[in-house]
Amino acid sequence: MKKLAVAVLSEDMGYAKALSRGLAEERKNIYIKPICVDNFSAAQREKLIDELTELGYILVADFDINERDELIILTECDVCDLCCNKISKFSPLRAIFQKITEIYFEKNKIEFSYLMEDDTKILGVLSPWHSSGSTVFSIALGRTFAMKTDDPVLYINAGIYDDYMLYMDKSSEKSVSKKELIYNIIQRYPWNMEKYLIKDKYGLFYLCGESGTNTLSERKCIEKLILGITKKKMFSYIIIDGMMPDMDYICHEKIAICDCRDKRTYFDVRDEDYIQIYNFSSKEDNKCIPKDEESFQVEENHICISMEGVFADKINTIADEVLA
Repeated sequence: MKKLAVAVLSEDMGYAKALSRGLAEERKNIYIKPICVDNFSAAQREKLIDELTELGYILVADFDINERDELIILTECDVCDLCCNKISKFSPLRAIFQKITEIYFEKNKIEFSYLMEDDTKILGVLSPWHSSGSTVFSIALGRTFAMKTDDPVLYINAGIYDDYMLYMDKSSEKSVSKKELIYNIIQRYPWNMEKYLIKDKYGLFYLCGESGTNTLSERKCIEKLILGITKKKMFSYIIIDGMMPDMDYICHEKIAICDCRDKRTYFDVRDEDYIQIYNFSSKEDNKCIPKDEESFQVEENHICISMEGVFADKINTIADEVLA
């Protein structure tokens, strides 16, 4: 995999460094070089760009200059979709980074590998019955992974009906219909997944689809999605909540959630492939999660999951076992 090298050119070194730091935080395995061109003539700027292009850099500049394939121009003017290599200076960092990866793809004819490791670890969280607490568990586990490892972690809901947005950051207004989400992520290639991702304050990524009947519960959809994500190597861990038992072959680790209040949710304890977690349990065991109302704050159209307290401590212990 050819390394991604980016040069940020600006007449303001402070801005160049700030943008470089922001882009560097988006992904680990890239090299970013801030350059101030305040005292450069037009000819000197063109020569510098030629030299950087020869060295394989993708360029980001916030001043007027002749367009070229390897150059992204940040502008304060409105930009139409037809301006391929122009983007608003006020765009989110992720949108600018997406432009960079699109140029990388055009140059190298391969997707940029977001990870230095070879594989993405996929964890399937299964429950044979609804209301076992698998969604809350999966979200909390994903947040714990993100905080413990500082690696990119993605949460996906593959249940028949998903309501995970109820537990996510209520300040986020980014949302699209399931039809648009599935079409753009699965059917189009190379697809622009970054446009449909949200990162919460704990570092967990999730898709911004509206709650409702879930197309990703269909085998062909979840298979295509996982195949695309793993090929792009964007995430170290993917946690699939609501995975059906007949789809567990795509998982490296399988976690079964049982609700101690409902015997219908119990898995066959002889199945040693699963890490069995007992929710709402009164037993003292690392794999038993007690009933804990204090860790959940119910508000209008939102439930806040506390990452401190009894529930979070249990999730932390389980995360250590899975990561070991």
